[in-house]
Amino acid sequence: MTAPLSQAAAALLAWLALALSIAAFGACSVLDPTYQATRANGGRGAAVKVRFEGNRGLGEARLRREIEDYLLDLSREPDRGGTVFDMAADLGDLFRASGYPDVEVGYEVQPLEPAADAARVDVTFRISEGPLVVVDPVAVHGNDRIPDSELLALWRSQAAGILGIGKPLFVVAQLEQLAEEITRYYRGRGYLDVEVEGPLIQRDPGAALAEARFRVTEGALFTVAAAIVDEEIRAALGTSGPPAPTGAFEPAVARDWVLELRAQLRRLGYPDPELRLETEINPHQKAAVLRVYGQPGRRARIGEIAIVGNTTTRPSVIHKKLGIRVGEPYDGLAEEEGLRRLYLSGLFTKVRVDREWLDDRTLKLVIVVEETATRELELLGGYGSYERFRGGMRLSERNVAGTGVQVSLLGRVSQRGHRSGISVTEPDLFGTATEMTVGGEFFQREEPSFRDEALGTTLSFARRILSGQTARVGYTFRDHADAQAEIVDPRSRFVDYTEGRLFLDLHNDRRDNPLFPKSGHEQFVLFEMVDESIGADINLLRLRAGGSVHFPLLERLRLVLRAEGGWLWPGKGGSSQVPLQERFFNGGESQVRSFRESQLGPRDASGNPVGGEYRNLLGAELRTVLWRTLEGAMFVDVGNVGSSVHEFGWSNLRYGVGAGLRLVLPIGPIRVDGAWNPDRQPGDKEWVVHFSVGYPF
Repeated sequence: MTAPLSQAAAALLAWLALALSIAAFGACSVLDPTYQATRANGGRGAAVKVRFEGNRGLGEARLRREIEDYLLDLSREPDRGGTVFDMAADLGDLFRASGYPDVEVGYEVQPLEPAADAARVDVTFRISEGPLVVVDPVAVHGNDRIPDSELLALWRSQAAGILGIGKPLFVVAQLEQLAEEITRYYRGRGYLDVEVEGPLIQRDPGAALAEARFRVTEGALFTVAAAIVDEEIRAALGTSGPPAPTGAFEPAVARDWVLELRAQLRRLGYPDPELRLETEINPHQKAAVLRVYGQPGRRARIGEIAIVGNTTTRPSVIHKKLGIRVGEPYDGLAEEEGLRRLYLSGLFTKVRVDREWLDDRTLKLVIVVEETATRELELLGGYGSYERFRGGMRLSERNVAGTGVQVSLLGRVSQRGHRSGISVTEPDLFGTATEMTVGGEFFQREEPSFRDEALGTTLSFARRILSGQTARVGYTFRDHADAQAEIVDPRSRFVDYTEGRLFLDLHNDRRDNPLFPKSGHEQFVLFEMVDESIGADINLLRLRAGGSVHFPLLERLRLVLRAEGGWLWPGKGGSSQVPLQERFFNGGESQVRSFRESQLGPRDASGNPVGGEYRNLLGAELRTVLWRTLEGAMFVDVGNVGSSVHEFGWSNLRYGVGAGLRLVLPIGPIRVDGAWNPDRQPGDKEWVVHFSVGYPF
């Protein structure tokens, strides 16, 4: 075994040992199975000691958590005999819900024994688990109009196996719930007479495999015979009402139709329409008649707008974000959009609107706000396999002088460099929901083959296009004045240069959580132009595009895929005029993890990385919860870097195969990954270990 391999393996084993130590420390609280509560009079209850015998499928810690409230109750009232019976019943339910349908739980309670300062109760549960049973197949018969896949998707099943990827566990309660879900699903689709028989279970005594069947009698499809709206409501709507439901009678569609009627009345100036839906079912004709009753209420104009609760934010800022003017007809949609913009500003914890009638046609809107603290001091800290120790500070004020303008000061330092900057943001430029940011920065950073230092400024405009989708366009000017390179290469003449850059950034984020994503997807496209005509002394075009998608496979298991590509087209002067700082590199804690930072790709004669004009990056990671906040992962990374964009392709791909541990904390997951290089070349390491904060993608 080589020295690098020994060091990497030793580091990985050390982190595994640390993780196991953390898990063991967390488990210390359950190693002592004695429970003692404090009584209402302040005295100490009996010391209750619990033991389990015969349990193999479920650990003692899990069993104690299930009954720990009962154990404390028994400590307070040791003479209450029914408490132990209730514990045994709950333990039986837990085993049955975990796939042990034949479980039997008996118990023995030792008589009270005097102790130094309290009585003592010993409780022993004797468990006969029986076999762990899975169910296969689960079949549905008689469903002609709705396919099996839709119906079985309603099943909230659990899977067997350590990673939860085996066959579904046999849990009768879950199968009974599936029968109820199938019934509701059919009725929601218009089959009101549906009948579901089951689950019909077939299982030999003591067998570890069961079969379950459901028989569906669909019945006739009920349709909407008529949809009638009260005359007064129709008169208020005019010709602008939403279309009435037709075809199959689906209760949810009928309810949504009434909500749309109400929303349309509010758009037309009726602040408080009162609508109710009555459904008449004709079982002989298999039809439903929908009737909407109620009143539209009074139509209004805005006579006055009052702001209440703002002590810092200027009223003009609230009026601008609200977007409603005195004298306009009342518009419920405009009111909702205005309240949404106020919430999104981040200046308020609560926003509501109260309406007061000034007369029969004039409405006063009272906007009641509760302001949030807008000044924040954030301390940053961490460690990365390349940057080593890093720290920083961010000071921000999101409501300067009550104007809604945001100012941020940022300072970061690591063993590889430092960065400081200031930015000023107007989040609602000219009331157009466009965010304008002006910023300045100074940074110095040590890369594996060069040092970069620059002073610059950026002006950008960002706007939300749709939910989760944003577009950003801007201009950056930087002077890279004191950069240095460790390589001598004809392609690397430019290290000091002036950067004038136009950029367009499109971002679509549909993940359920940006910091701890478990489902959803994310994509980005970034186009940049650096040109002499806009202040640079170099010329190039660059495009980056990529994304990731999260697949929740089971409750504790998910698959994450990532793909990214980058292309750089040199301008006049060709590749020799492209600075090192602008090129693509690969390898590191969030790229191909079998390489150190930037070490994948072309190198000079001394082995220093020189980067390239294109890059490909693919990744797949299987993540699972091991214990509480401790996660495990297995991953494969694939990527390359090419010297010339004209030779773009998927040749010379390099790989990283490995596993890792993540301790999930509020600041993000603390991550250790060990990656193996299966196709080593001269100078490559066989194993590389990375330690960092945050998911790699």
